[in-house]
Amino acid sequence: MSRSFTILAAGVVRSELRELLTARGHEVRSIARPAELESDADLVVLGLPDVLPASVWLHTARQNVGLPIFVIGTDASLRGPVDARELGATEHFAPDVPGEEILAAIGIALGARRHDAHLRYLQQKDEARAALSGLLGESPGITRVRDSLRRLAESAGGAPTVLFTGETGSGKGLVAKALHYAGARRRHPFVDVNCAAIPATLIEAELFGHAKGTFTGSLGERAGLFETAHRGTLFLDEIGAMPLSLQGTLLKVLEDKRVRRLGEREGRAIDVQIFSATHEDLDARVREGSFRADLLHRLDVVRITLPPLRTRGEDKVVLARSFLVDACTSYGFAPRAFTTSAENAIRAYAFPGNVRELKNVVERAVLLRSDDVIDAEHLGLPGVEATVEVESDGESGVRVRLPSSSFSLDALERAALVAALEKHEGNVSRAARYLRIGRQKLLYRMRKHGIR
Repeated sequence: MSRSFTILAAGVVRSELRELLTARGHEVRSIARPAELESDADLVVLGLPDVLPASVWLHTARQNVGLPIFVIGTDASLRGPVDARELGATEHFAPDVPGEEILAAIGIALGARRHDAHLRYLQQKDEARAALSGLLGESPGITRVRDSLRRLAESAGGAPTVLFTGETGSGKGLVAKALHYAGARRRHPFVDVNCAAIPATLIEAELFGHAKGTFTGSLGERAGLFETAHRGTLFLDEIGAMPLSLQGTLLKVLEDKRVRRLGEREGRAIDVQIFSATHEDLDARVREGSFRADLLHRLDVVRITLPPLRTRGEDKVVLARSFLVDACTSYGFAPRAFTTSAENAIRAYAFPGNVRELKNVVERAVLLRSDDVIDAEHLGLPGVEATVEVESDGESGVRVRLPSSSFSLDALERAALVAALEKHEGNVSRAARYLRIGRQKLLYRMRKHGIR
């Protein structure tokens, strides 16, 4: 290798791999906490399980632009390659993979570090493409969101402060990325931080940075995520999890446009576009006293609400087909297709986990099945055992064509309720009239089947 690299060993990295790396001329530094990650290093090796969950390590490493992280082993927050990819790991290895195999993969990654600028450009293109995939569909709800994003992206200086709301898994992060890459700041960093994933004791240092010697183990100064996002976008996901004690500091930074690192007296000017997201009712949190009203007013300049997947009708199938193509490409499989029964099952299921659940369902089916087509039974959707065809029979009632296999009557009723609500864009009164039942009776049946 033409030159040595600096490798950070986090967690429990076995001595065999350390020795192999040192023998190749690399400098291996042991670190015990995410705050010690250095942006001028070349690669991180994370050995699991560790005292801190993998999700915390991966989140922090991802903020150091272009810093690869190789994960060895698993823990409760990361159970395998799919989780590792979702959390931002470059590579994932089982704990028993030989050190020579890991060393070879590290060598490839370190060679690619010489082309960092090009890699960052490609990474941004991939992120933009992934973000736009979450905007597929023609349902009224997602069409309104897309129109709002288009108007916001036309601002010459970037979008205003935006608060994205919606249920967990409805695509708030993807839409925030789409707005960033469609706007005037697209050539600058998009830095996302999950406020719920970082321990309360670390989040202040992560956001604002720290001076050398501020606390035990801080051997050098470190820029926070606000500085990392300078001239770009800082996305504060799960903003409702921000500790109340820190909300006042965050408000001051947003108003003054200056950030002061922990342990320093002077602030630094920042130019950052702020997006935030939550699945919680922040207005209710303000009334309870657990979220500051002035901070909410500062974050809620423009509010965009993502519709739940169950109200998006045929978008579910459109998204599923897109995820199927992505999964086959990502894992190197030949193209596959859904059967009609699989698509009907997707239409019938309410997906309480929204877009994220749909994506996981499709990816799991691709990984666990080798068939050329994916059938309804391969999806593993609860309560969807068979397809029942229902046709209107005028005023006298309906005509039902039953499948040859058995099916769940409860699942049929739930599917009918979901379909009626989708048809009427979630309007309970109109759906009740369509089903020829009272509004209260419909609400009762929605509660019975867990439909929100």
